[in-house]
Amino acid sequence: MYYPIRFNRKTRKIYVFREKRDGGLLIVPWEEVFFHIGRGTDMKFLRDIRGEILDGDIVKDTFALGHCAERDEPVKEMWEFIRRYMEEGPEAVAEHPLDKYVELSVAPTWKNCLISAVGFTNATTPFKRVLLFPFIGTFTVVRWLVFKSCKQPVFPPEVEAECQVEPNDPHIWPIPNSIGEFVTTVPGLMSYAIRKAQGIKTPPDVPGDLASQFKDWGKK
Repeated sequence: MYYPIRFNRKTRKIYVFREKRDGGLLIVPWEEVFFHIGRGTDMKFLRDIRGEILDGDIVKDTFALGHCAERDEPVKEMWEFIRRYMEEGPEAVAEHPLDKYVELSVAPTWKNCLISAVGFTNATTPFKRVLLFPFIGTFTVVRWLVFKSCKQPVFPPEVEAECQVEPNDPHIWPIPNSIGEFVTTVPGLMSYAIRKAQGIKTPPDVPGDLASQFKDWGKK
C-alpha cells in the first residue's frame, strides 16, 4: 500500500491520496504542515518524513512522505529536495545537470520486479544470482502478482486540473521505463553517481547538452 502525494508550488497545497476508509483525500496548505523525522513503531530503526496537521498541541492528521531509511541523512536529503522545490522553485532542486533524472520506475513490469528482487537479495554477482535464484524467482512472481492485484490510485478531476503541467515546461524530468535505466544510457551518469555517493564534490564533465539527450526519450 502506498499513498501518492502531490506538491503544488503554485497553489501552495499538498494533496495526499487516501482511500475513503482511511479518511479520503487530504488537501492542506504547505505552510500549515509541521514536518519532522518519524520512526517506525514495530521497526524502530526506520526513519521517514512525517507531515502533521496540528490544532494547537493536538495532531489532527498525519501522513508520511517517500521512502523510509535506516539513517537520518537520506531522509534529510529527501526533505531538502521537497523544501527547495516548494520554497525556492524547481530550478533549485538540482545542483548539477546529471542530478535531473529519476532513478526508480513504478511501472508494474516483470523487469522492474526482477530488478527489485535482485536488489533485495543483494545478488550482486552472477554466482549469487544462481545461488539465490529460488528466492529471486519467488520474490519476482509475488511482487508482480501484488502489482496486478492493486488498483492504481487516481486523483479526482479537480485535483488533476489544479496540478496540470504544461507540455513545454522546461523542468519536466524524464521517467525511466525500468529501474536504473538512465544509468546505462546517459553518458557519465554512472561515474557521477559513484562520485556523489563517495562524497566527491567534483563532478565529471557533462558530454554535450543533457537536455537534448532526453528530448525524445520515450517516443521510440
